Amino acid sequence: METIEKLFSSFKIREGFELCNRIVFAPVYLNLKADSNVFRSFYVERARGGTGLIIAPVPTPGGLTDLYTSSFRVAAQRLIAECREYGTWIIPQVFSGVGDWVNTMSKEEIAKLPASFAQCAEKLKQIGFPGMEIHGAHHSLFMHLLSPPINHRADCYNGTLNARARIQSETVKAIKSRVGSDFSLFYRMSAADLLPGGFMIEEAKVVGVMLQTAGLDCLDISVGGTGLNQGTECPDHTHAEACFSPYFGAVKKALDIPLIGVGRITSGESAESILCRNKADLVALGRQLVADPYWPLKVKEQRECGIVPMADWYKCVPRKNPVYN
Repeated sequence: METIEKLFSSFKIREGFELCNRIVFAPVYLNLKADSNVFRSFYVERARGGTGLIIAPVPTPGGLTDLYTSSFRVAAQRLIAECREYGTWIIPQVFSGVGDWVNTMSKEEIAKLPASFAQCAEKLKQIGFPGMEIHGAHHSLFMHLLSPPINHRADCYNGTLNARARIQSETVKAIKSRVGSDFSLFYRMSAADLLPGGFMIEEAKVVGVMLQTAGLDCLDISVGGTGLNQGTECPDHTHAEACFSPYFGAVKKALDIPLIGVGRITSGESAESILCRNKADLVALGRQLVADPYWPLKVKEQRECGIVPMADWYKCVPRKNPVYN
């Protein structure tokens, strides 16, 4: 491909929230405190490297209330400001809960989740984030609820697809009702759990439409990674470039809201092809941007021969820093 233009075109999520390009740093869990210097410097370097949008998982060992602390607020506002210096937006990803809880949580505990997430979204909006993402993919509670081989509940959260997707839709509705249209809500979902008799693309299309109807602003599609087959969400060298594109491309056809596609996207050519073929509106890179935070600039400047290969990503993961100030 001689030119890579669409990848570096701007993309408007909404008024006041416009990305400088179509490149997203996919959520990568770092096991670092969100108010630490090493957490901040890691993401700021990806902003410096030219990424348009960063989705940063926020560890919350104490639950969603961890996001209400003054230390998190101060650190987050500094992180937002430093990323904006490079034209990059950053939003936090909040975990929907451990998938192992799917059959042990009470109906009452699950029913409380929408209000908890809505309150969390309000706090994040007050801090200054333009939006947030719910992690409802892979090993999460929300994904395990969708998976027939895993969800064995005997209540209103199992049975039909509408029942298995009920709390996810209610959570989106609660958040949007609480924060309004000037705070954008993203949702990450696996388009298939890759299990026999499991959640597949046709169901993912239906759930995507349900979330869109509930008020979702952007759907972020991954694949696999449930508690029964963890690791499948990270395709290795034996998989083709952009190997998840048949999944996210199929889901996009059912939606009117923007969609993010991910899955072993390592070259500018494959990223551009995904966008030009209308398989996704934005392309997300995880391990590749861990390995080389300057991938966007190198692709834009036609210096792809100098890109650090994705296989080296594990060498570039930041280590815990004992100083958190």
